[in-house]
Amino acid sequence: MAAHADARTLVILGNGYTGRVIYRLAAASRRTIRLSSRTPERSLADFPASAQLGFDLADPTTWVTIPDQAEVIVTFPAQPVDQGLPGEAYNVSAGTPRRWSDIMDVAAKRWQIPLPPPRSDVKPGKRVQTDKLRSQLGYVVQHPDLFDALEVIEGAP
Repeated sequence: MAAHADARTLVILGNGYTGRVIYRLAAASRRTIRLSSRTPERSLADFPASAQLGFDLADPTTWVTIPDQAEVIVTFPAQPVDQGLPGEAYNVSAGTPRRWSDIMDVAAKRWQIPLPPPRSDVKPGKRVQTDKLRSQLGYVVQHPDLFDALEVIEGAP
């Protein structure tokens, strides 16, 4: 049986650079934040014990550590999904194309970081198509827009 959580619990699967950045950003909100690792006692020692979560995608016995009602962000490379067709790859992303300049503008305003030098490239920077994942596997993206997801993560009004 999975642990219980309220809808304000955010579980970040993966404690690499991306997971740690999301943790720091989300920690400013009034949410319960959990960060996972296969070996939390070793690799999450610099985080409060209450934030540590033992999870290993390859070990189904650890899957019950994810609270029932939590929102989950996966920050490690995706593994093959059981329902997929053999040999097929499925993209997992918010699915809304964004130009890198738009993403960087939002990051600069939101987190007071300097903008990189301007680029002449105006093509979308995040162009991942999730059509196959949604149509073949029936997957539903909970937060299909990057900026909306940031609002939820940070608890912004």
